[in-house]
Amino acid sequence: MGALPRAGRRRAGRALAVLADRPVHPDRDAGRGGDTGGRPAALPGAVPAAAGACRRGLPERLLRRGLLPPPRHPPAARTGQPRPGLRRLPEPHPRLGRGLRPGRRRARRRGRRRADARPARPPGHAGLREPAVDRPRRDRRAALGRRPDARRRRARRHRGPLLHPAARRPRSAGHGVVTRTALVVGAGVFGLATARALALRGWSVRVLDPNEPGTEGASSAETRILRLSHGTDDWYTDLAHRATTGWRELERESRRRLLLPTGVLTLGPRDGDGWERASAAALRRLGVPVETLTAAAVTRRFPGFDGGGSGTALFEPEAGVLLARAATRALAGSARERGAELLRGAAVPDGGTAVVDGEPLRADLTLWAVGPALPALFPGLTSVRPYRQDCWYVRPRGPWAGDEAGAGTGSGFGGRPAWLDRAHGCYGIPAVGELGVKVVPDVETDPRAATDPSPGEIPRALREYLRARLPHLADSPVLRREVCSYALMPDEHFLLARHPGRRDVWLVGGDSGHGFKHGPAWGEYVADVVEGRCAPLPRFALR
Repeated sequence: MGALPRAGRRRAGRALAVLADRPVHPDRDAGRGGDTGGRPAALPGAVPAAAGACRRGLPERLLRRGLLPPPRHPPAARTGQPRPGLRRLPEPHPRLGRGLRPGRRRARRRGRRRADARPARPPGHAGLREPAVDRPRRDRRAALGRRPDARRRRARRHRGPLLHPAARRPRSAGHGVVTRTALVVGAGVFGLATARALALRGWSVRVLDPNEPGTEGASSAETRILRLSHGTDDWYTDLAHRATTGWRELERESRRRLLLPTGVLTLGPRDGDGWERASAAALRRLGVPVETLTAAAVTRRFPGFDGGGSGTALFEPEAGVLLARAATRALAGSARERGAELLRGAAVPDGGTAVVDGEPLRADLTLWAVGPALPALFPGLTSVRPYRQDCWYVRPRGPWAGDEAGAGTGSGFGGRPAWLDRAHGCYGIPAVGELGVKVVPDVETDPRAATDPSPGEIPRALREYLRARLPHLADSPVLRREVCSYALMPDEHFLLARHPGRRDVWLVGGDSGHGFKHGPAWGEYVADVVEGRCAPLPRFALR
């Protein structure tokens, strides 16, 4: 019928309706004009009645009366062969009937599955893909969530002291991917570096701390020394080497200056230089530039120092000073950009689970990286103890005064390197900005002692040290005092171990005064351990 003009199709439709109830008269319909209105009984090429043909389901009487054009292919004899250009329809399915063939239904199912298919998992995301569901069922489930009573149930479930619902319920990464969740308690360098590493690997990470990053605690100091020398311990040397690369990458990412190339000078004792020579050998194996100097060479090369009374010295020209407060904030910003959530709150452990104002925060993984607060939160579980040192800033004078134009010249910060004096138990950092020269005696101070940020005078023993080792600073006035807090382990190794009663809870800490510089590399190592990619070294066991 599609070959006729529109008017012809209307006439054929009316004729079909009229002839549907008329009886068949063989002699009249066989070809005599009769009631055809003078029209010929059949158009040229019409299908004869004897053929019994039915084209496209129309009654054969329409063909015999010439109301339709002839078929393109005249019917062949009943030989059982299909006409040219046509194919034989399959037999009706015993259960589905002729109109619903199995192949067509399978095609519909395949099309529906393709429509509901989820995109591929994003790189770095972990978890199982959620199976595809049919769209009507998904719509029904979505409709259930829009009911008022469901909203009230969710509101009751999420009511609590924290601001964001994500702090109470693990979230999904979308696209049917189930994301592993991690809660890091503590926004110091260890906690933030680990949170950033886990977020880069696709974890849904929350970081909980009562203070803003870089404002309080052990990671809030202005500056820290980054040195690679660790004597005969190649593991820490390699970790510091990788951490240096990590800090440089964070500098480029945050567009902030975090690592100053001051160089680091280590002054060894007169009675032995084994530590310095072992450090130099380890650095050379890594391809890191290093120099060994005599006491006289130290005085000639670095005018601010008096090398008398010291033994072999070790100079690392590529080491330097980290702007610790800025570096901590850069770590926090990088973790936040990768999806980590930074929450404010003071948590207490309940069998390892973090509880804030009576509400537990649950996650697939919980890490406690609270620095010196670890023994107070887990009494009797670890030998970590809080350790405090007082840092003094004095006004730069003589060779210690000047700008940073000499940075990276091979002689330190314009001849003013950071230093570690193993012979006298003291270390220091050249003036950075308006801070002054930082001098720190390696003496423990009671953590409960009061802190006076503007003292009038430094201790007498420290003044005598300046007169002997840094004579140009012997009479420099004091600018300020700063407190450096550490979490000290008896053997000065870090802590990375599971909670004895919970396999999903880990304790991380024990920086022992040399942990800050390892931040980015240590965070990657912790992420490897908690993901099961490697086992923690025995030196980091709970002790």
